[in-house]
Amino acid sequence: MVLRAVVNSLWGIAERSFTLRKKGVEQSKSLVGLGVSKPHIWKSYNSPLLDCDLNMHMNNSSFVYNCELSRWHLSGKNGLLGLVMKNKYQFLVGGQAIRYRRGTSFAHQNSNAYQ
Repeated sequence: MVLRAVVNSLWGIAERSFTLRKKGVEQSKSLVGLGVSKPHIWKSYNSPLLDCDLNMHMNNSSFVYNCELSRWHLSGKNGLLGLVMKNKYQFLVGGQAIRYRRGTSFAHQNSNAYQ
């Protein structure tokens, strides 16, 4: 899990630096409020066979794991990870509540949106 978290954090940092350098001032405003007032949409590009159970549905532990990877990506993309590393802070997740309303099938592309 640590390797995938590091990869997602670095991917978020790379997206942030690309947005700030290449797309100009107007696009850099799109990062303001990301994850707080604007939704963060993260897509998993890993093999869906790793996340599915025998019934070809994503099980509950894989869903929570993908949410954790999404949090690491968000922290890299909105600049929070750089602030944490600079000031030697640590992340703490105080709690999380998830409602499983419907199953996610094998053919469905994984994406999590935080608002």
